[in-house]
Amino acid sequence: MKKIIETLTKALHSDKPLIESLNQTSKLIWQENYPVAVVHEKKRIKEQEIIASLEGAELFDSNDLTPTRYNDTMIDFFRLNAPKYLKQISIMCLEDKVSSSYTFNEKRPHDYWKKVENSDNFKVAIEISTYTEVKDICQIESELRNIMRSSKEVPSVKAIGFVWIAMVPDSVDIRELLQHYFKDNHKEIAHNGQIIYIGWSNTLKEVNMRYFVCPPE
Repeated sequence: MKKIIETLTKALHSDKPLIESLNQTSKLIWQENYPVAVVHEKKRIKEQEIIASLEGAELFDSNDLTPTRYNDTMIDFFRLNAPKYLKQISIMCLEDKVSSSYTFNEKRPHDYWKKVENSDNFKVAIEISTYTEVKDICQIESELRNIMRSSKEVPSVKAIGFVWIAMVPDSVDIRELLQHYFKDNHKEIAHNGQIIYIGWSNTLKEVNMRYFVCPPE
């Protein structure tokens, strides 16, 4: 994880887009908007126009289930036509090759999501939150918890390293959140009038979400 954080820190100091800088300066593979779950059954989709679109692309089988195996074209179709029925993370760090095929499986017959399998290539999941306006720390905590809760629902993501990058105005201080959820595994970068916070865990499952900085009322 130390090398990952060093690489991210260097890339975040660059004026290039993050994904471009990462792939130019690291031997690891960094893949943006990585799909980690896809809707399992047609009956879970409420919008008739989305159902018609997916039917037209032959993305349901005879039992009205979505496929188990996907290529980039199929994933792109979901991104464009049914984005709320595709769960993605900001960047997946991969060991040695770009993924162009994906396998998703459900745990139970009527699960809402099929979840991506790890082909022994996953290394770290990175989530990025960008705030251009001042936002209350409690709102940011709620959004961070939603990100982590959603990812923890995917076993292959829960089991690997996790990094949260938060880009906030320089008047926003979220160090309390980072200390709460990531203990001493956090740092901050000042870049172009913005503060970039990074928090990380060796595995997402190690992040304790039992307690809050801002307990719900």
